[in-house]
Amino acid sequence: MNIALPASKSLSNRYLILRHLSKNKLRLKNLSLAQDTVLLNKALTEKTTTLYVGDGGTTLRFLIPVICLKNDGKTYTLVIGEQLAKRPLDAFLKILQQLGINTNHNSNTLIIQTSLIHCNEIKIEKQVTSQFISALMLVAPFLPDGLSIKLPRQVVSQSYITMTASVLKSIGCEVRQEKSMIHIDKKEPLSKKIVIENDWSSVSYWYIYVGLKLINTLNFDLLFKNTFQGDAIIVKWAEKLGVKSSFNKDKLTIQTSTPSIEESYYYDANDHPDLVPTMVVWHAFLKHKVLFDNITTLIYKESNRLEALTENLKQLNVKTFYDTIKQQFSIDASLFSIPPIVFIDTFNDHRIAMAFSVLDFFTQVCYSNKIVVQKSYPNFWEEQSKVKRITALQ
Repeated sequence: MNIALPASKSLSNRYLILRHLSKNKLRLKNLSLAQDTVLLNKALTEKTTTLYVGDGGTTLRFLIPVICLKNDGKTYTLVIGEQLAKRPLDAFLKILQQLGINTNHNSNTLIIQTSLIHCNEIKIEKQVTSQFISALMLVAPFLPDGLSIKLPRQVVSQSYITMTASVLKSIGCEVRQEKSMIHIDKKEPLSKKIVIENDWSSVSYWYIYVGLKLINTLNFDLLFKNTFQGDAIIVKWAEKLGVKSSFNKDKLTIQTSTPSIEESYYYDANDHPDLVPTMVVWHAFLKHKVLFDNITTLIYKESNRLEALTENLKQLNVKTFYDTIKQQFSIDASLFSIPPIVFIDTFNDHRIAMAFSVLDFFTQVCYSNKIVVQKSYPNFWEEQSKVKRITALQ
């Protein structure tokens, strides 16, 4: 069975910014239809100075330095969604001050006064989300003297910074990283067609379905073995849990295999926070004990994902532990059980809804907000129904 996937939102948003800044030199194919990407595309093309960015982290953070590059003397107002307004932004705004960018952040609005960016080196002293760093990297080739970025000692989600560097290199920009410094030269991007890969984070939910043997094999198009996306590490993680991955050109096939047997499991979530809900639910079904390290950013996602996971897992008799000092999250699912009816509070978080969706095959499930998947995977429930029809015939 072939499962339709959304295009990568992360790649789409990066290439959208670069297409805009290069004055449409890039021809993009397979652009994401996710809500965040649609809003970013709209904000980049609208002529108004009041722009709605919704709850997308990259939508907001990528847009800020792009607006500053306009240098048209106008004042722009970004209207921020309720969930995104709860996530940290002030650290990024202080960093932007080094570039001469003045902003006024007030609850769910951000006011930006455009001005000439005159700095070619910036220092990031505190740990910030990788989206801030990627936002600066994307505008760097279009600054008068390029940009050098000094990174903090510890970088969160390094894989997304690596993705941004790979995206820039794919259109001919020069990116060099030396220890804690990233150097990006001023350079006009190449004029070329870009085929955007499908989303590896979205594949992860289907790995659970195969891993629990609801279906033996699933196929996916437009996924590359040599991908820019860090969440492709799911291939390695899933193999230990009994799912084998194979590639044929740009097609991925996953199928059941023999799992390895371990007493406990450990994951470093620093570079792959979006996979944590998937792995937590999967291991819960397998009645495992698991430790997730470096989970700092999970409380600042579309929801506090540690709280969301904890509250929903209580119904399944799974114990959770959150060490705020060590920044570790662990589960003990040895007493895992499924009641006749489960209420999943999605906390308005798309990844929570999709991670727990496998419960639909085992019990009656009510969701607080099913349509929240539109943020990244608009047709998820339609694709799930295809699997349900096959399993009903087995």
